Amino acid sequence: MLQRIIDEQIPLTVCPSSNTKLCVFDHMSQDNILDMLERGVKVTVNSDDPAYFGGYVTENFHALYTDLGMTQDQARRLAQNSLDARLVKP
Repeated sequence: MLQRIIDEQIPLTVCPSSNTKLCVFDHMSQDNILDMLERGVKVTVNSDDPAYFGGYVTENFHALYTDLGMTQDQARRLAQNSLDARLVKP
C-alpha cells in the first residue's frame, strides 16, 4: 500500500500534535512524518481541530523542528507538498 502511495504521489495529511494527543505516539519525537517524507511519501503538515487539540499548522511545524530536528529542506518540501496537494488550483 505504501509503495502505491509513493508511486502515485497520493498526498497524506498528517497532524503531528493530534497524533500525540490521541496517543498514536507517546511523544512527538516518535512521529514518523519525516521518515515518510524521506521515503518519498507526499506528506503534508496539518492541524486537526486545533481548538480542541491545540495544534495549529505553525505549532506543528515548530514541534517538528524542536522534537524531530526537522531541517529547512524538509520544511520546504513539506510546504511544497501542501501546495502540490491542494484541491483548488490557481
